[in-house]
Amino acid sequence: MVLALLLTAHADDSFTLMKETEACTIRKREKTETQGAAMWARCRWPELEPAVVRGMLTDLTRYDEWIWPIGESRVEREDAGRKLVYQRQHIFGLSDREVLLWVTVDDRPELAKVAWTAANDQPLVLADGAVRTPRNTGFWTIGPNPDGPGTEVVHQIELDAGGLPLPQWLVRAIQTRGFHRILTDIRGLAATQPGQPSAR
Repeated sequence: MVLALLLTAHADDSFTLMKETEACTIRKREKTETQGAAMWARCRWPELEPAVVRGMLTDLTRYDEWIWPIGESRVEREDAGRKLVYQRQHIFGLSDREVLLWVTVDDRPELAKVAWTAANDQPLVLADGAVRTPRNTGFWTIGPNPDGPGTEVVHQIELDAGGLPLPQWLVRAIQTRGFHRILTDIRGLAATQPGQPSAR
């Protein structure tokens, strides 16, 4: 199982490099006839304890605290080893996006994985003016940094927000700056959590 998790943590050849920082490599896959547009990142944070980051990303009820632009996240029910999770996303200037996700959590110290896909088979009563997100598939893996102390996080998401087509400049801004913001926010918030040495 651990080998399978490691294999899924690498972007394939269809992803191209978008951005590199001192901590993260970010790649993008363009939309095709068979696949949606997707973003992928690998980050290595030497100052963060893996258990702290793992505790954050496996707590599905607190994603609204950790991850922009999620405004609400709750577990509706558990079903055969997976959880049905409701999420609402809010991006200024756009209609709220709502989604139901089937989420599986494999919470292991050596390599944890949170994976999800849109639960389009489940009914969802939308709030006034909201749009249901038709495609939202992705994962997080969280484990020790292979280069030394700290944490390695890999994140991938394939998303179609639904609704009217968005201007390309806005799509690209969300994909790049928005995706990078998610990673930056998690790193900053993790540093303040109980169990993290810098938070003591």
